[in-house]
Amino acid sequence: AYYAGERILLRGKKGEKGVLLSQEDFDFLEKIENLLNGACYSGERLILKGKEGNKVGIVSLEDLELLEKLAP
Repeated sequence: AYYAGERILLRGKKGEKGVLLSQEDFDFLEKIENLLNGACYSGERLILKGKEGNKVGIVSLEDLELLEKLAP
């Protein structure tokens, strides 16, 4: 691996596949988890990322259908 800083190993709840994260990525995931846990919308949601993976949007399936209609 090229990343020389400190990394955190995350595993699934049942101990399946793990992933190594930098502290910055881990902090970002915690923010997303807190946002999802505090969301009022109780239906199915999707997380969208930009091409560079840096901007995230959480949308309902209904909103995603609308975005698909607007996209060229």
